[in-house]
Amino acid sequence: MIKSARQFVEDFLPYNRVGFADFEASSFPTRAKKEGPGVFSYPVQIGIAQFNANSETFASCIRPTEKWEKRGFWDVQSEKIHGLSRQQLASAPKACDVVSSLKRFLESNEIEVLIGGHEFDRDWWQTLISSVPKIAKPQVRFVTWSDIAYDLGGALLAQSVDLEVAVEAAMSFPARPPWLSKAHDALDDALYLRYAALKTFFRSYAAYRRSFRPAKA
Repeated sequence: MIKSARQFVEDFLPYNRVGFADFEASSFPTRAKKEGPGVFSYPVQIGIAQFNANSETFASCIRPTEKWEKRGFWDVQSEKIHGLSRQQLASAPKACDVVSSLKRFLESNEIEVLIGGHEFDRDWWQTLISSVPKIAKPQVRFVTWSDIAYDLGGALLAQSVDLEVAVEAAMSFPARPPWLSKAHDALDDALYLRYAALKTFFRSYAAYRRSFRPAKA
């Protein structure tokens, strides 16, 4: 018997080897493409929060590679959003070193899937790991929240999670988490992605279960 949705998340959900990932970047990809053929945006900061809220997190700024600086686009408007300057990034860990640290983090925590909030995050992930040889790349699957929501729903259905349990979970999330302070920091946003994804998921599941309640005679 599942006593609470929180217990379900921690003990039953098969996605306990999941991390929520967020990036800050040099620009939005759509803005970079307007600068010309082959111009792209690149990641400048990464943050990862695990499914279990009490687990270790990962965060690092990223020093741009020579290729990124040569062919990438730096948007001053994006700089105003995340607050990271080129001067600050010049002393940040190299992209290859960030990937090495990230690989150790993912392997030590047995993370198999990373969930990003948008397709842009998948693009920045590919840009980051492409900075190292194939043998050094983390062996994880990077998906977006929309990719994985159906599977999470199937997990709840397989465990026959009660409607009241789902409602309890949905209502346990306030409109805005009290710890959210920074508007655009990769780790803070990854933590918020985890929070928002679970909140949205449980509310959607509760609505789904309500729609299948037998009609009263």
